Amino acid sequence: MNPDTPSSTNQYNREELISLWSSKLPPNQNEIDQIYELMNDTIEFFETYDINYHIVAGSALGQARNGGLIPYDDDVDFGIHKDDFEKVLENKEFFIKRNYKIEKAEIGIKLGTGEITNSALEQMNSSNTIMGPSKPFTGINQDIFLFEEDGTIDNIPVMKYCCKRAQLTWPDEVIPKSGWFNPEKGLFGGLKVNVLPKKDLDWYLEKSYGPLWKTHNGQGDKLENIECAMHS
Repeated sequence: MNPDTPSSTNQYNREELISLWSSKLPPNQNEIDQIYELMNDTIEFFETYDINYHIVAGSALGQARNGGLIPYDDDVDFGIHKDDFEKVLENKEFFIKRNYKIEKAEIGIKLGTGEITNSALEQMNSSNTIMGPSKPFTGINQDIFLFEEDGTIDNIPVMKYCCKRAQLTWPDEVIPKSGWFNPEKGLFGGLKVNVLPKKDLDWYLEKSYGPLWKTHNGQGDKLENIECAMHS
């Protein structure tokens, strides 16, 4: 299991996630370069079409702790508001012209390179939406999760995953609403990207990964190296 998996993984679809994580291999430098290039193009897309976004999950952790891509991570996770979902699909030619694949998914949108896998095709429902956890493309993969306003935690209004499966899997991963709508710029492997203001980011990461997120992995082991994987 990914040692930086959020602390409260629910039993719901746990076996599927463990299988998916167990099959992951640390990306080689060519793949790392492609991950950063897709990330850069995605940032350009969001800024071109005036879509508020954030890096989330392990990517937010990597930015705050490592300064970029966690060396054993193989993708970048973005979050957008559910109201911008259709805008992304309406302008998907931006990605297609750059030879990326783009598909609707239960969590929101999947981007990547290569060809769509047979397992992803088998997971599609009648509306051509990929259901369940997957790496649907034979090359690199990238997730765009949908978020919405959903109640309060510790009296703080928060944003949660729209996908119920994601909510059940990562129930502690909630983003302060105030920070969501007031992003700042941070560096991710040298790229400028939207991040939460520090107070909100620290709260979000402590909720998601525990109080030792800056220095330890999710199993309580102290990290000896927090350098990030960089674009060559």
